[in-house]
Amino acid sequence: MDAVAAILRFDIHVSLYEYEKAYDLIGRFIRPHSDSDILLRAAFAAAYTGRPRPEMKRFCDGYLASLGPALSADMAASRSSKALKLSASLALGIEAHMSLQDYVALQYLKLAVKEDPSNPKAALMLGNIYEAQRDFALALDALIKGRSRMSFEESRPADIRIRQLRRMVNAESQTMRPSEADSHFKRADGSRPQVS
Repeated sequence: MDAVAAILRFDIHVSLYEYEKAYDLIGRFIRPHSDSDILLRAAFAAAYTGRPRPEMKRFCDGYLASLGPALSADMAASRSSKALKLSASLALGIEAHMSLQDYVALQYLKLAVKEDPSNPKAALMLGNIYEAQRDFALALDALIKGRSRMSFEESRPADIRIRQLRRMVNAESQTMRPSEADSHFKRADGSRPQVS
């Protein structure tokens, strides 16, 4: 099996929450000069199997910093297993999104949001993907959750997007039959996002 096939199988194992299998699979492909795809997945698997190492956190933080300083600013302080889970999940989600693999990106970004529900970076990326999929209610929900910890510079464009998404959600709910609107705009837990 080559590295590309291993990455695809790794993502399948993660989607099935088989972190031990993912860890064992990716471990065979780690070399001193491995590609970032392999190293990010190794860090992710190590974090989710309880085997985090400081150099893995540094690698994930460095990868996020290479994408832009705003992505790594709030990640560098903590060295816990939870922080590695968040960094690795966010990095893999962004990487998958940049590779136009939104299903894989959603999988990793949902895990990042599970680790830190109001993380602004994960919320923005998740909102972008949901909006591209025309699931405006979920996009709105993700942006509202992440908005609470955004800086002033980040919050202004987010506020504009939130207003636009509210209009879209309202417009969609007015064009649907009541039974369709109820089922379409419910979150996974059965509640509905607040739209005003």
